[in-house]
Amino acid sequence: MSKNLISFLLLIITVPIFAFGQTAKVEVVSILDRQVNQSELDDEEIIPALMKSFYSTKVPAGVSGVFRDYTKDEFEPKLNLSSKKLSLRDVLKEVTTLETRYQWKEENGVINVYPINDYPILDTVIAEFYLENKTKENLLSELLNTKEFQEYLKKNQLSVFPFQIISGLLGKQVKTRRFTINLKNVTVREILNEIVRQNGKSTWIYKEYESNFLDKENTKRYYRLDFLVDTP
Repeated sequence: MSKNLISFLLLIITVPIFAFGQTAKVEVVSILDRQVNQSELDDEEIIPALMKSFYSTKVPAGVSGVFRDYTKDEFEPKLNLSSKKLSLRDVLKEVTTLETRYQWKEENGVINVYPINDYPILDTVIAEFYLENKTKENLLSELLNTKEFQEYLKKNQLSVFPFQIISGLLGKQVKTRRFTINLKNVTVREILNEIVRQNGKSTWIYKEYESNFLDKENTKRYYRLDFLVDTP
């Protein structure tokens, strides 16, 4: 067989293989490029705007809000968006530009938005967290009752606020899902992130603030930690 014929046969064999390899690539769209409805966010405070953004894009996330002193009427600034077409990335950029004390990161499919000086309680290590076949609400209740979490609250004189603060976001509750969590020597934040990661489309929120709402003569430090209603 001539050298020219051998070269021709090799060309016929290798070109389809090369072409197949080129067309087999699948483009993966980042969760940060999912679109958000601008009209729902305009003139919203940062935390409700973030919650609505994560809700509409069905992205698992966690938000710890910048500390606010409500005795001094210190509230979250409001977004004023000009673009009608926004990605989740655009919203996060707008938030961190408007309130420079916020930063964000994406890790293993979960987005966290948090203050530069974040709350130590979220980095508190839980020795063991093992629960089977529980709802995310059950898991949260168990987390709040862990020895490490309760010790931190006592040491830092933190109280849970007795009334729920409405975030401005209402959603249709979907069928209850159950999860199994088995973690050792992990932080509170890592546990919360694992819950929403398994859930796939929920958001946890943590805040601390000072208020004299219940007693005008005494200002106390409160916290809240809960989950956003799941999207259908």
